[in-house]
Amino acid sequence: MENFDWLSTIKINTKMLKYLSLWPTNGQYKLDLYKLYTTILVLIFIHTYNMSIFMGIIFSHKNLADLTRRIFMTSSEILTSVKTHHFIKNIKTLQLMTEDLESVKFVPPKNTEQIKLVQPDLNIWKLVFTILQLSCWTTVVFIISAPILQRKHELPTPAWFPFNTNISPNYELTYFYQSLGVTVVVAVVISLDVFVMNWMMIIGVQCEILCDNLKNIKNENNNFNKKLIDCIRHHKVIVSLAENCNNRYEMLFLCQLPNSSLTLALTMFQATLVEPASSDVITALAYGAAAVIQIFMYCWFGNRVEFKVSDTRTNFYFPKLKS
Repeated sequence: MENFDWLSTIKINTKMLKYLSLWPTNGQYKLDLYKLYTTILVLIFIHTYNMSIFMGIIFSHKNLADLTRRIFMTSSEILTSVKTHHFIKNIKTLQLMTEDLESVKFVPPKNTEQIKLVQPDLNIWKLVFTILQLSCWTTVVFIISAPILQRKHELPTPAWFPFNTNISPNYELTYFYQSLGVTVVVAVVISLDVFVMNWMMIIGVQCEILCDNLKNIKNENNNFNKKLIDCIRHHKVIVSLAENCNNRYEMLFLCQLPNSSLTLALTMFQATLVEPASSDVITALAYGAAAVIQIFMYCWFGNRVEFKVSDTRTNFYFPKLKS
């Protein structure tokens, strides 16, 4: 019991966000080096990088395969910019929600049986997190190395810049900038998606604990009413958490699913337009695999929450009372 930390996943996630300048102290950005770091990372390596890819659709696409690649990359990058802006805008509330997890309002696993109940969810989270990282970083490696492997004088990602990128040292500097840009963007995408996944997992874990407490209510020392009231309060806390998450991520959920579906469709279409043995096919397939995992992640954990909420209702109406 002492070694079990049911909040280990959220701690890993917040540490990642802090490294990416998205987790300031006390939920606010002050005039310090951390804010400067955030400004550089978000403005130069996320928004400017994404804008250069978007402008490439208008000014510099070569053929249908190239245009297709630019479109699916642009749709993903725009959503990343929106996610980042939305996260920074709500950072104070999100940090307060995270701090509340360690308060008395939330109930940690109290015994070995409850640990066994919540452990599968933590294991699934770690598995999905590992697969998501593997697919995303594989995509990054292929994107950055593709021009080198093909011996082409091209940039890692199709983009437009207001200067000639074909001459030295412009080409080398732009190549380095895009390599950093795609690395930062992917790290942010992983961190923000996993953050949402964390909250869905935590809601599910709290429902599991609440259900177990309801099933094992005992009328010992005439304290049945107190235990039932504690369960009702716990249920209200879970409902409040679910509503907060829904209010802050409802529109992002709505945008994420069609965006991932569009990305998957366009990557598969692009794979039919290029040489079967080229690195472009591998990059497209890796990009498509990452989109599939994103869809799976949201749907799987969302479905788990729905199932556990339904199970909680059943236990509220039909608790197995023990005397």
